[in-house]
Amino acid sequence: GCVGSMVASEPLYVAVMQSAIAAATRDTRFYPVDPGELSSITIEISVLSPSRRLSFSSIEELKALLVPGVHGVVLRNGPLSAVYLPEVWEVFGHEKDPKEAFLTSLSHKAGDPTGHLWRRPDTIVEVFEAVSFSETAPGVA
Repeated sequence: GCVGSMVASEPLYVAVMQSAIAAATRDTRFYPVDPGELSSITIEISVLSPSRRLSFSSIEELKALLVPGVHGVVLRNGPLSAVYLPEVWEVFGHEKDPKEAFLTSLSHKAGDPTGHLWRRPDTIVEVFEAVSFSETAPGVA
């Protein structure tokens, strides 16, 4: 699973423990982790920078501001919001327009069935960076 917080509200070690438990047991996209699976799980942690809001006047300007593989992206519009970590860019590298595919997918994740949430002028777009680290193999730090 993938669970966490965009804003620090407790010490990092507490957030890591809480997020690991939540990812293993409460990420609704996956079945909860079975205790028998623990020895085969590799844990990855991403520590995020504060996000910053992008200012842009066109779709092309927005796309020019995004750096694939470096920027994570947050979309917000009313009750709709979604986040992709910088590593998610890898999924869209084969697309004709990777930035458009990334933002369209993120719009769907936010709950917009059209995939056009990112194109709306009232949508807030934020970027952040992440430092990620993981075990080299299950159970090996």
